[in-house]
Amino acid sequence: MKKLPGIVALVLAFTMFGVVVQAQQPKKVAHLGYFSPFDPAREAARAEAIRLALRERGYIEGQKIATEYRYAEGKLDRAPDRVAELVRLKVDLIVTSGGTTPLAVEESNHHHPHRDGGRR
Repeated sequence: MKKLPGIVALVLAFTMFGVVVQAQQPKKVAHLGYFSPFDPAREAARAEAIRLALRERGYIEGQKIATEYRYAEGKLDRAPDRVAELVRLKVDLIVTSGGTTPLAVEESNHHHPHRDGGRR
């Protein structure tokens, strides 16, 4: 009988611990893709501004958001492949910079038609 209070305390502790573990479901981290037809050095200020704007809205890199960066480094023939890499990574959203980027996205969709619902 002397052990009963200790056993009850252990059962209560495990029960409470189990409830805490169940209550703390893993949070989904948004997976963002960032593509630029330029080189990383040229895009550093813009990428940092986006990071700061997201942080101000509560999207902290590594906690609520993860970003994959891809650059064509001024070689437009690389653009479709770089965007296709982001598509293969199944990012939630692709953010682009530069006026020629929509062409790269369109070209990558030709290689991955399931990403746009198969419309052609």
